[in-house]
Amino acid sequence: MNWILLFILLILLPITGIGFAHFINLDFIFGFNVGLILGFLPIAIRLLGGVVAAMKTAMVIVLTLLLGISLFSAQQALYPLIASQTLSDNTQNLSVLILSTMGLYILYLLITHNHAFTENQSLQKKLSILFSGPSLLLSFAMAIILTTFLLIFIHYLHLDYPEINFLSKRLMERGVIPPITLSLFFWGLLILINKAYILFREAAALRGKHPDQNSILSQSYYQNLEENGNTEISTYLNFLWSESANFYIIPRYINWAIPILGFIGTVLGISLAADGIQRIIGSQQGLAQMSSELGEAISPLGIAFDTTLIALSLSIVLALAQLMLQRWENQFMTEYEHRMRSAPISKL
Repeated sequence: MNWILLFILLILLPITGIGFAHFINLDFIFGFNVGLILGFLPIAIRLLGGVVAAMKTAMVIVLTLLLGISLFSAQQALYPLIASQTLSDNTQNLSVLILSTMGLYILYLLITHNHAFTENQSLQKKLSILFSGPSLLLSFAMAIILTTFLLIFIHYLHLDYPEINFLSKRLMERGVIPPITLSLFFWGLLILINKAYILFREAAALRGKHPDQNSILSQSYYQNLEENGNTEISTYLNFLWSESANFYIIPRYINWAIPILGFIGTVLGISLAADGIQRIIGSQQGLAQMSSELGEAISPLGIAFDTTLIALSLSIVLALAQLMLQRWENQFMTEYEHRMRSAPISKL
């Protein structure tokens, strides 16, 4: 499995290098060579016998690359879109970079999960991989990349299909709050999707013939027996329930922050509109001239209503996804606890 993941990385990194080099206006041959060198580095370490070192090197390379792409994409495309500036010609063809970054993100998650079986990690670390979800920094970087690519897609789609102007206007002409809201939505969604994938794999492993080899829960159970002896099973299960509940702290915060951002946009829009109206009234202009400027003065009300509309809509979707995942995990943990109490671990 380690070799498969490393060879996939060897394929993805040169492709990512080509797409990234094109995105920042560099020679694509240079990007391909850099990606090839980075892809061969973990393989060389693996050939020398360092399995754990090879996996850690691969994780560092992918994390660093995705963080760099998120920063450059925010600078090269996200900021110009928000500031109503002209995009570079390089942003018109980002399909290669989009697919490669998604592939790298998925590969990082697979390497992280596989890393739990290749290294003699502590019980806390193994359960953290199972219950804590992906790296928050990595998921946030990927959320910025997804937000940038989505806004670029909407921008160019709007040029061909003017009827979607309402969507482009509300996401890119209402200041910085809608893109931030969208980034938080993708951040929370990526965290939940990865947790769902981990639960699916864990459930499949427990139903398999060798759960003691393929299940993190089974491994952690045996490791708990080795470290703490034949202790009460209730203590172990209570610890699992606690770790499961702690995962939802960050998703709950994101679900709280998204509508708050919408309300901040509402207050900001109303404040800007009030300042504009006050300026017009205090100018002592004629009625005809005042009416012509009134439309411009109340235009910030669009920020007030649209930011709230976007935030509440995204919050509803994310909250529903979180509730469905939490219900599934509670059901999974309940079934696991029942089987732990009624059958030996070898029969799970």
